[in-house]
Amino acid sequence: MAVLPSTTPFRVQLIGIALTLVPGRDAATGRIWKGASEVQRAPDSGGSPGTWATLVDNLPPLPAAGAPFVDQTPATGARWHYRWRHKGPDVGEGAWSNSVSALPALIPKDVLAASINGGTASIYPLIVTSPTLAPDVIKQVTEVGTNAAVNGDYEQGVTNWRVSSASGGAHTMEAITASPIEGAKSLKITIGGVGTTSRVQQCDRQTDVDDSTDGGPLYLPVQPLDEVWGTVKVNIGLLAGTYALKVEEYDSAKSLIQRTTIASKVNTGAVATFQLYGGVVLQTTTRYIIIIHEFPGSFSDDTGTFKVDAAQVFRIPSKQRCHVYRSAAKAITSQAALTPMDWDTEAYDIGGIHDNATNNQRLTVTSAAANRGVVQLLAQIEWAAGTTGYRRVVIRKNGTTILAEDTRNGTNTIETRQQVKVTDNAPVAGDYYECLVAQTQGTNLNVNNGQWISYFLMDHKE
Repeated sequence: MAVLPSTTPFRVQLIGIALTLVPGRDAATGRIWKGASEVQRAPDSGGSPGTWATLVDNLPPLPAAGAPFVDQTPATGARWHYRWRHKGPDVGEGAWSNSVSALPALIPKDVLAASINGGTASIYPLIVTSPTLAPDVIKQVTEVGTNAAVNGDYEQGVTNWRVSSASGGAHTMEAITASPIEGAKSLKITIGGVGTTSRVQQCDRQTDVDDSTDGGPLYLPVQPLDEVWGTVKVNIGLLAGTYALKVEEYDSAKSLIQRTTIASKVNTGAVATFQLYGGVVLQTTTRYIIIIHEFPGSFSDDTGTFKVDAAQVFRIPSKQRCHVYRSAAKAITSQAALTPMDWDTEAYDIGGIHDNATNNQRLTVTSAAANRGVVQLLAQIEWAAGTTGYRRVVIRKNGTTILAEDTRNGTNTIETRQQVKVTDNAPVAGDYYECLVAQTQGTNLNVNNGQWISYFLMDHKE
């Protein structure tokens, strides 16, 4: 086990700790281990590991060359220790590896994508202020779709863009060929006057007419909670305000919800060109977006200009997901009848899938995820030690249909841990899933608690 360093600092990243896991060999056959593995984590205690706790159990078999493992959950600013070991099937656990420790750091998205435990990267707003930087974020986001900024390079003049000032004196826009940021043309915006919010909006007009206010807004269809990436190059001088690349968010009736900043820049130094990029998660009621360039009205220079170029915006389908667990152990009566597990703690809930108080045994499909893609569900239950009877875990849909289950005998010396996984295609809004359990020990038996001990996950994928 070794800690992977944080490299390529301007790639799409999140905060966490990345480890390298390389499998050992079976002592009897000499072959690469093809069984499961367990990873544990402990907080730092005076430079040594504190109390160990299982982070992931039954990790899938590793490739012979090894693979990254990413912990996305450690508290930032604190050092954590890690160790791992091989497990069954049908054999006892192996010895623990050496322990390693690290502080949470930026994790490149390609490391996350290659990790053995997978993971879903949320978008964090990023701003790059180096005029010479050429980030590879564009290469990454173009893999998910087409640039939604029509004529974002302005090589077709100002087609598909229009003046859309919010108040005060008018401002102007024009496609210029003098000193373009890149290519043959850039878009030049002249600020209209003190107190004016200068705004250029994407529109459906297909003619190249400077300073035009013609054309209707170009509403781009999206889904609630989609992630939207954007990048732009901007050349600004000593202006007192902040340029921003934004999206206007609209509901199904095309009523404006809000204007959301993707990336922004204020410049108090010499005139320079900056590449900006970032990302946002749309609102739960957003159905359309419009791309805009904006300069706010709270400035004192009413004769300033700035240029923009290479505007690109990409939609990434929403990744609604939820991880719930119990804050305390739950005693389960010895009986064949199934008992629903209630979950009172959320590690995360992106999209309003779970409620800690109302129907807290359910993970519910929202309208944003309905009728498209799949939901993947995973339930893990750890029983207290016991030698009698069986242990049963099921995932049930809408209170009636059992989608998956696992039943096995208990063990008398160690806890029994069960996992159940299932994928459900194209669920409708309001569909809900529960994890239910049963045991026949002959007396009450606890389901142990903990974020990575007994838990229920749901992940929506397109």
